[in-house]
Amino acid sequence: MNYNPYISPAPTVDLHLKTPDGKTAHITNNHSATNVTYRQLLQFLEQDDTDSTLGKYQATRVAAAVRLHDNAEKQGIRADVAEVSLDNSYASSY
Repeated sequence: MNYNPYISPAPTVDLHLKTPDGKTAHITNNHSATNVTYRQLLQFLEQDDTDSTLGKYQATRVAAAVRLHDNAEKQGIRADVAEVSLDNSYASSY
C-alpha cells in the first residue's frame, strides 16, 4: 500500500496483528477525525464501552485495540494502533 496519510489516508488499514481466528486485523479511519485535547480524550475513554461490550471471554488485545480505535474515529477523534513486540529473553530476568 503506497499512500501518504497526511494527504489521503486509507479508509481501511491492515495491521500486522492477527485475530484469535488467524485473520488479519484492520482498522477503519475517518478522514474528518482530528486531534483532540487530553481532557476530550479522557471524556471519550470514560464513556467508551469497548471493555464491557467485548465481554470477559471474547475480549482480546487485538479486538479491544481495533474496537477502541474505530470508536474513537467514529467520534471524530484521530487515533492509531501501535504494536509492541518484546523479546522473551528479558522475561526471565523480571
